[in-house]
Amino acid sequence: MKMEKDVGVWITYVDEEDSINTIDFPVGWSAGNTAMHLACQQGATEIYILGFDLSSYDEPLNNVYKGTDNYLSSDARGFNSVNWQNQMQTVFREFKDVQFSWVDATKEFVQENNLSYLTKAEFCDTLVKL
Repeated sequence: MKMEKDVGVWITYVDEEDSINTIDFPVGWSAGNTAMHLACQQGATEIYILGFDLSSYDEPLNNVYKGTDNYLSSDARGFNSVNWQNQMQTVFREFKDVQFSWVDATKEFVQENNLSYLTKAEFCDTLVKL
């Protein structure tokens, strides 16, 4: 079972009073990578990356939602995440002065000078110090 099983057109309605801001770039990216890029555009200097579930076909799906209603089963296999990795690297390379910390990554898929990897415990220690 792959992530492509539910690919289709999704329509979300908005009300007149909803505030919608269109963005020029990035468009068509994953939600997480878009959020990172937008945060950098707004001047963020330090970003903690949580919940990015990159995976591969030969391993079980690494996702907090697996096995829940309206998501893939708990025994689903991973997927090709090269596109997401490329988007991430674009952000890391475009915003070289931003320090990115990837929390609880199961693998170190991406290597960049402004990227470090943290365990959950290290991240919690960081939060306590803030």
